[in-house]
Amino acid sequence: MVVLSKEKAAYRRLEQIASVFQADGLIKGKVKSVVKGGLMVNIGVEAFLPASQSTSCRKRFSSLSATLTDFKIVKINETGATLC
Repeated sequence: MVVLSKEKAAYRRLEQIASVFQADGLIKGKVKSVVKGGLMVNIGVEAFLPASQSTSCRKRFSSLSATLTDFKIVKINETGATLC
């Protein structure tokens, strides 16, 4: 019998994200949707990529949906991460 803990798995993922942030590294994520002001990205948790931090122009945001890309985490707060 295998016992799984969703909370423990989520905590480990947050630890991985924090270590990438502290090491100033890149993390792979998938663009989930275009929202007002930027993009929602899944890096293991929901993260927001402001349009001003993106190298793509607003017109091409829709073509980025569901693509796997490298991101840099610039800020982590209680509500999530902000990417660059």
